[in-house]
Amino acid sequence: MVTASSLQKRLIDTHVLKKRFQIHSKNVLAPAEGEVSYPVPNEKYGGFFMKMPLDHFNNTGNNKTFYNKYWVNTDHYKPNGPIILYNVGESAADESAILVTNSTMAQLAEKLNGIIIIMEHRFYGSSGPNVTTFFSHTKEDLETFNTKQALADMAYIVSNIKFHNIIVPPVPQTKVIVYGCSYSGSLAAWAKDTYPNLFFATVSSSAPVQADVDFYKYFDPIINYGPKHCVSSLQGVISYIDNILYNGSTSQVTELKKVFYSQNLLDVTFGQILMGNIAGAWQYGINSTYNEFEEVICKFFPQSEANNIEANLMSYSRYINAYSRSTLCDKKTKALQKCLVETNQTATDLASEFSDDSAAWMWQTCTEFGFFQASPPAKLPSIISRKFSYKTYIDQCQTLFSKVGVPSTPNAAGINNLYKGWNIELNRTIWIDGEWDSWRELSVNSLAMDRKFDTGYSTSIIIPRVTHCLNVAEITEDTPQYLVDVFTQQYQTLYSWLHESV
Repeated sequence: MVTASSLQKRLIDTHVLKKRFQIHSKNVLAPAEGEVSYPVPNEKYGGFFMKMPLDHFNNTGNNKTFYNKYWVNTDHYKPNGPIILYNVGESAADESAILVTNSTMAQLAEKLNGIIIIMEHRFYGSSGPNVTTFFSHTKEDLETFNTKQALADMAYIVSNIKFHNIIVPPVPQTKVIVYGCSYSGSLAAWAKDTYPNLFFATVSSSAPVQADVDFYKYFDPIINYGPKHCVSSLQGVISYIDNILYNGSTSQVTELKKVFYSQNLLDVTFGQILMGNIAGAWQYGINSTYNEFEEVICKFFPQSEANNIEANLMSYSRYINAYSRSTLCDKKTKALQKCLVETNQTATDLASEFSDDSAAWMWQTCTEFGFFQASPPAKLPSIISRKFSYKTYIDQCQTLFSKVGVPSTPNAAGINNLYKGWNIELNRTIWIDGEWDSWRELSVNSLAMDRKFDTGYSTSIIIPRVTHCLNVAEITEDTPQYLVDVFTQQYQTLYSWLHESV
């Protein structure tokens, strides 16, 4: 059976699984279902564990600690070489550990004669209080699961790490370049801002530094850059559906839902069903050789039927029904309407649907960032149903964490006040965004901000016609030239900054 929560889990899992595309550069999003094999680095690189304070700022005598997992590659270190630090962010780090040898960062470390450290974010994977599941954490422990502590972890690891078989001068004598993409990119920027004496330079990619509870602009790049006839058809279908949901009779609503085998669902859950994989196909399905949004979704909206609402509705229902069956129904349930059934869930029931990574990221969004991707205000164009609003996320936050409690609304304003949001000013920082990236609107390269950067102190790189974090995968003979050029620009810029201060 399906609920609004299980659909939301799918959206969160899609976001968390983005870490895999950094490894599988030719397969931008690994399958969300079943076991996924992934490359692992030689055991000489880790994982290792560093003992850290659970609360870096507690002066009341609480000395509770945890072990933070990390990997390190010193193969190319030469005296005066930098450290490149990457905090994986919102997922367990095991699947990203290969980045210690196979990534843009590893190649930069080699060319700069440096060291690369891949660290796991607290409360993900093996890094955090030793509990059975995420929901086993106590309220006291979860109070230390926040951005301020995560940044302190990054400062702590570069200040205390010991390298085997080589002598490396302490930080800041050894310069640290903090690297990241997505939330990890935000951490990179915020770490440099918070600890400017420890972190020398930053590469911040696809980084949503502006927290936003009602992040309806997530879908704007699809509307702005997707094929016009496809977007127009999708908007028409959603507008037609919403008109019935808001203004139709009970029988009209029921007949509409039957087209999607969703007559047993509440409107808000039906609204989520109608999203299909629009967000994932756009955000993680576009690279230099393939566009999943065009190839998988837009094929249901032929240009010849651009103005035929009824034909587009039936065509879109075929896509949604096939996607729902493959992602929401088990193999034993062949009839779609039998698995699309609303259920009332307790907090315990709801928690059972979330993986530890999904629950941890949900905690961060519920308490600090928001980043809730939902429908826009009335009168703005929309490609998702307005029945699915950001308040759906808020309600789920309250239910999911009812035992420990979360704010009635994420503290996005506090995060923006503390870390300066769009207005953050950093020296020696490379900001990288995909032109079509849905997260760009929360980055310093937001179109709304229209900021300019002095290339002597910081610089912006906009990668044309791509989406999220594509600059992280290692450069190979198959890498398109525009990504080779992005790598070269990063190297040359970092090299000049490292050597101008020698």
